[in-house]
Amino acid sequence: RMAGREMEVRLWPAAPADIPDSRALKLAVLGPEHAVSSRSRPALARELLAKSGTTFRVYRNTLLVLAPDEGEWSSLKGLVKRYLAWRSVRDDKALMRGLSEENRRTVESKPKEIEGSIGDRLLSAYRHLARAAEEDIEWLDLGLPTVGAKITLAARVREYLKSEDILVERISPEALLAKALAEGETEKPVREIVDAFLRYPHLPIPASEEVIRQAIREGVRRGVFGLRAGDEIYHHQELPLDIEEAVLVRKEALPPKETAVEPQEAAEPERGAEIPPVAAPTWPIGEGRAVAGERVYRLRVQLPWDKMSDFIRGVIGPLRQDGAELRIIVELEASGPITEQTIQLKVREALQQMQAKVEQDKLY
Repeated sequence: RMAGREMEVRLWPAAPADIPDSRALKLAVLGPEHAVSSRSRPALARELLAKSGTTFRVYRNTLLVLAPDEGEWSSLKGLVKRYLAWRSVRDDKALMRGLSEENRRTVESKPKEIEGSIGDRLLSAYRHLARAAEEDIEWLDLGLPTVGAKITLAARVREYLKSEDILVERISPEALLAKALAEGETEKPVREIVDAFLRYPHLPIPASEEVIRQAIREGVRRGVFGLRAGDEIYHHQELPLDIEEAVLVRKEALPPKETAVEPQEAAEPERGAEIPPVAAPTWPIGEGRAVAGERVYRLRVQLPWDKMSDFIRGVIGPLRQDGAELRIIVELEASGPITEQTIQLKVREALQQMQAKVEQDKLY
């Protein structure tokens, strides 16, 4: 029960063959004969991290090994002995009948009282964590737990690794690019990138493979890098496909966008047809005016508030893909039980953090 299910837990393995070389995050909990002391570290931890069966372990960055402290284990063992002794007295009906009422109450309360301390002592005992390192293995000390903490061994390991930035539940596209591609590399298959985070201990441990895929999707959407899938190049857009067989490409190495073909001169209008007046576009693009030879597209539209993501994906995305510079003015009218506190502490604070240039802001 105390082992937990926050990752795959293997209790008291005896040999490398007991831990599969899988891609899932795993925790091996060693038995008391492999306790850590001031004099030694268990050799089994090194064997588990290096091998799976008779072959070398491939996914070394997915296995963690938890070992008890020799002194803390001895204390825990003594506590459990006392618990079992009190429980044996409590379960001896003949003996209990011969006790006074006060002594019977004491005997009945002691097992429950001690049992409540066993969990804390167990967490204190299992405090030594080993993980693979580039050269050998690395030992980490989880420290003493908070008294009364209702947490499992697996959850405690997970929380510790997150606090040390060893295990990540999210990675930014910029960090992923820096860690996944070496200097001089312009591209790498997505499958190899995901595998690298599961194999190499110098990289952070992803909480799941989806952490890496999500970073890739975000990076393509934001234009940090591109993705090549077959003959298609994705950049500054959502990915509507399974990215496992695609290739991540630095944005500097992406092929240039196709040059727009100048439109042919329009045919002469039919005699007598009305010719609408055409005004030269003057709406600013970015900070300047439209450049000769470029085209300007203006749009003013009402749409449901819950379709904003569709608008960004279906309208803004294609324009950005064409290389257009966008100037977006948001016009919002909200009505209902709106409080001054919401406007002041949430809306205006969010606008300030976004560094938005506010042209109108008033609550009637």
